Amino acid sequence: MKKISYKEFEKMLDKYSSYFDFCKANPDWFQRVLHVDKSVFVEDEHTDDVYELVFSGEREAEAFYNVLKFLSDVLGNDKTLDADLLKLLYENADIAEDAVYLLKLFVDELKKRCNAETLTDLYNYIELHGLDSDTLNYAEETAIQRARRNPAFFDHESVYELFSELKYLIF
Repeated sequence: MKKISYKEFEKMLDKYSSYFDFCKANPDWFQRVLHVDKSVFVEDEHTDDVYELVFSGEREAEAFYNVLKFLSDVLGNDKTLDADLLKLLYENADIAEDAVYLLKLFVDELKKRCNAETLTDLYNYIELHGLDSDTLNYAEETAIQRARRNPAFFDHESVYELFSELKYLIF
């Protein structure tokens, strides 16, 4: 993971159309993510830094790009990734999809338990009523059970560790 100049990134955005805004639901923030060949570029609006994440092949880069899209959707397109979490995802790119999948199941279960249709509804519920540890534990255990029923899910401790880090994006 290395930094590149913002001007260089802007030129690449003009040249390539394969990018998305990680945080498009929030007009105050944006974080564009671009996929080019064996690299994924992620902008950090807070610092105006741009990170280049280089992979061994184009398929790996595309897979990571898709994981970031998936994570953005799970977060309701309303959060930005900080550099530390981006680095953690990059270092664990081989299991990132499974951890994000588990996060999605966890969020879905929390929304169900709190009668929330969207992540915003969930936040409103938490603000009004709070969240007890029983609800959180139940949602997590249910998500893990559902994930384990999926034969494509990689059931490994490293996935759960990354999932634990990702959970903090929700709250």
